[in-house]
Amino acid sequence: MSDSTPETSTDALQPEPTAQLPETLAPDSEATTQPAQGLRARLPLHIHVSGEHMFSVGFLATLGVLTALLVGEMVANSFLVITYITAGLFFALGLEPLVRLLQRMRLPRGLAILTVFLAFVGTIVGVVFAITPAIAAETEEAMNSMPVIVNQIASQEWFQTLNQQFDGSFNQMLDRAQEFAKDPQNLMQVAGGLLSVSASIFSFFGGAGIIIVLTLYFMASLRGLKHGLISLLPASKRRRSAQIIDRVFDNVGGYVISQAIISLTNATCAYIAMSFLDIRFREVLALLAFLCSLLPLIGSSLAAITVSTATVLTQIIADPDHINLWPALFILIYYIVYIQLEAYVLIPRIVNRAVPIPGIFVVIAVLLGGTLLGVFGALLSIPVAASVIFLVQELWVPRQNQR
Repeated sequence: MSDSTPETSTDALQPEPTAQLPETLAPDSEATTQPAQGLRARLPLHIHVSGEHMFSVGFLATLGVLTALLVGEMVANSFLVITYITAGLFFALGLEPLVRLLQRMRLPRGLAILTVFLAFVGTIVGVVFAITPAIAAETEEAMNSMPVIVNQIASQEWFQTLNQQFDGSFNQMLDRAQEFAKDPQNLMQVAGGLLSVSASIFSFFGGAGIIIVLTLYFMASLRGLKHGLISLLPASKRRRSAQIIDRVFDNVGGYVISQAIISLTNATCAYIAMSFLDIRFREVLALLAFLCSLLPLIGSSLAAITVSTATVLTQIIADPDHINLWPALFILIYYIVYIQLEAYVLIPRIVNRAVPIPGIFVVIAVLLGGTLLGVFGALLSIPVAASVIFLVQELWVPRQNQR
């Protein structure tokens, strides 16, 4: 039986060798390693929408548009609240470096937060109580001197020249102003305007109180807020994300502290200069210089214009018969010198060291922030721009370098 069984050859069980392709048809090594998604991306994409589902697609699209409009309206209606929250977080991040400084001095974090917060609130309250009597006294004196000021302006040569060129229009304006002041009904309108101004002032102080309370809460829960944000990320990315968040917080805090130092230097130097010139109302003018210099780029120039103009007005109120413009001229010269010193010495050594950002990005960020959110947007623009640049350098650029 073994002879009848066909003998199987071992060569028949082996697979036939594959014919070698010529070099022109050999697969390219780069083409074989190219991912399938890249090949699919080159193919034309055909999207077919069935007519049976057109109503469902249109309904879902309309529902999405209505939802977006509803969310936009909710954000617009809550804009004031969002501004309060952003301001509270901004001040909390700005005060965080001081809290860390006290912690390095072996002070517990809770006590450090309380110390910094009380110093912050005490400074605001002290400044308000310091300038309120000066504002009240100067306002009362200005109201009492108003008739003399009007007559003095009318007797000035430049006023008479302009009045002749415009056919007595300026005299008519003064006469109408005096008639307006004498009419009791107009006085009632002025009283109503004062009431609305008072309501705006109370609203301002109410908003300031809300921001102060939010600042305290954010200072107390800043660590918990950071850990909560990090916990939402995958575990493999939490360490890197924590470093990035710390750097962003440091940018905001460093900018707030450095800009506060610049503004305080501006106000202090202006107060010293006004004290040498014996300018009245200098406490309030120094506060105005501090607030103006908080704005980036134009802060010191705006402070120079404001203080110089206010100096002229105080000189007019002090002695309407003999107006002395030399103090205002000296203040203007002082600010020209100070602006150069600030631009080339203080800002490079204080602000640019805390928040390194190119000058062109500063201009663009301030313009965009001021256009979108006004003064508050201008204040936030530089730390936000610095944070965006840092995120691009840490996240986007390394990925591009690896390609």
